[in-house]
Amino acid sequence: MPSLSLSLSRSLSLSLSLLWQRFSDGQQGAVTPPPQRSAISGLVAGACSGTASVLLLQPLDVLKTQVQTQHNQRYVQLVRNIYQTRGVPGFWKGVMPSLYRTVPGVGLYFATLHTWQKISPLNGHRFHSMLDGALARSLASIALMPFTVIKTRMESNHFQYRSVSHAVIDIWRSQGIRGLYRGTFATVVRDAPYSGLYLQLYRWSTQAIEPWTGTQTMAQSFVGGLMAGLLASLVTQPMDVVKTRLQIDVLAVSTWRTLVNIWQQDGVNGLLRGAVPRIARRACVAAISWTVYERVVLLWGHRT
Repeated sequence: MPSLSLSLSRSLSLSLSLLWQRFSDGQQGAVTPPPQRSAISGLVAGACSGTASVLLLQPLDVLKTQVQTQHNQRYVQLVRNIYQTRGVPGFWKGVMPSLYRTVPGVGLYFATLHTWQKISPLNGHRFHSMLDGALARSLASIALMPFTVIKTRMESNHFQYRSVSHAVIDIWRSQGIRGLYRGTFATVVRDAPYSGLYLQLYRWSTQAIEPWTGTQTMAQSFVGGLMAGLLASLVTQPMDVVKTRLQIDVLAVSTWRTLVNIWQQDGVNGLLRGAVPRIARRACVAAISWTVYERVVLLWGHRT
């Protein structure tokens, strides 16, 4: 895993130097505000992009969750085990709570982002995109936390829920409302920095690419989202491991204690467990989400 981090960092160094040069050369000043869009168009576009991401990339999420909860398992072995025990549908375990969480979650994120950017006192500041993204993601994560808990448990092999409703009833009866919001703090600590970094890097990267692509294009949105998703995922990976451990292990006490335990047991490798499928999924989600989002908003604008 440390070699993974090093190789990813090296592979991104050229792109990041380009972004930094674009950011610091004084030509762009503050981050350019996004074009005016309605909250409804943001909601529809976000929901469409979220649906596409979940349906296409759920197998990577299943693989990430299982490698974080099953020690000493190689990815090839995990893939073989999933296929042998559940067949192809096994790679889409947890897809329903993923949809329940992601579709309204992405829609809520984009709608909140759009609304907040209209009234934010930080508009015009070069880091306003980072703060806007962190706020929007935190609200969406807290609002939909029960589906996150259910999704993580259904993706693992530790719980045998028959459906989302069965999971809700079982968790409520055994752990109460606290069980449905287990790992909330760790999730927010993961998602807020991720979204803040991602949104800021997306703005920077699309601006850096613009001289080569001209006006806003689908390729520009895809490449910008891919670059931003790669780096933001790598930075927030340790807290994703902590979040998964808290939601799977009902005996885990707190975010800090869980973080220390992982470090003491497995060191850096433990904190980066599941990095490959998560970073691959996050990067693809980022690229797909913004590509679909920009296209749907554009089509919506033509219609209205």
